Amino acid sequence: MNNKIFSPLTKIPIESKEISNFLVMINDRWRNKFYADALCSAAKDKVVLDVGTGTGILSAYALQAGAKFVFAVENNAEYAKIAQYTLSRCFDQSRFKVINCDFWSDQIDGQIDREIDILVSETVGPDLFDQGMCSTWHCAKPFLASNAISIPDRLHCDVHVWNEIIHIPRRSRLWTENDSETHLYPAELLIDNFAAALVEYDQIQHAAAGIRTRLKQTNFKLYNMMPDVIHTDLIDITKNTLPLLEFGKYDYPDHVMAKIEFSLNIDTPKTIGILNKISYLNNTLFLQDAMYMPWKYSPYLHCTLPGTYTFTFDRIRGGWHYNIITK
Repeated sequence: MNNKIFSPLTKIPIESKEISNFLVMINDRWRNKFYADALCSAAKDKVVLDVGTGTGILSAYALQAGAKFVFAVENNAEYAKIAQYTLSRCFDQSRFKVINCDFWSDQIDGQIDREIDILVSETVGPDLFDQGMCSTWHCAKPFLASNAISIPDRLHCDVHVWNEIIHIPRRSRLWTENDSETHLYPAELLIDNFAAALVEYDQIQHAAAGIRTRLKQTNFKLYNMMPDVIHTDLIDITKNTLPLLEFGKYDYPDHVMAKIEFSLNIDTPKTIGILNKISYLNNTLFLQDAMYMPWKYSPYLHCTLPGTYTFTFDRIRGGWHYNIITK
């Protein structure tokens, strides 16, 4: 295939629904460069395993960098067809193999016949752990050489704390919520003390019930507001330091569950923001810096009641949730 050169201003309409599902990712140069640079520095003459290959773009970076061989694994059959097409149009078939199977199951058995030097995967979501990178690390262990590297090699997050309830712009929506069904408007009650008491009762009942609630999300850059406290790398996970894993209780893709949580003692009203990061060596991306893809949404919470807040990543329910034990 002849090398195609596009102008930076070229814009091409995409009709395929399957490819459209990846546009916010593959149009994100910021994300692409992280993986391309890492593979360019590490992949020459190496055997690479790309888990969740999608369109095949990370495998293409590895092959372009001179990888000896690439295994591109994709569970979705339609996406695997895209990867097979794109890679075969750009590289010799003898240098790669597209595998259409569930990597997190025994479907992969017998399909990888070489020791893996580099594991590359973007099974990472806006809540860092929601695409299953811990599961990918765990299931890749039998295939990895003793000195194998992972790209990324760390999932970690900072927690910013502001000693007040601050306004954080919510992410824009394509529809308008009917706030009158979900929010209280104190002025409309005409008695401020009554409204305050009603809110207080709601908060106490909520905490007493032990309800686990999902954190809100914003695409506002949280580090633009100087916090009072920063807990750096409060969560820090690599392929060699995986958290406690649970198995067999759920169907695909949730049958390998990682227990990921942290706790904070809150004495006065505060705002908590979680800044998710991925790294390879000394190169770190704050996910909220994504240009288009959903990584740009950061979790945050207004902590209005004093007590111990336990923040838990819940893959089944999706995202970060919290429980409160009130003082």
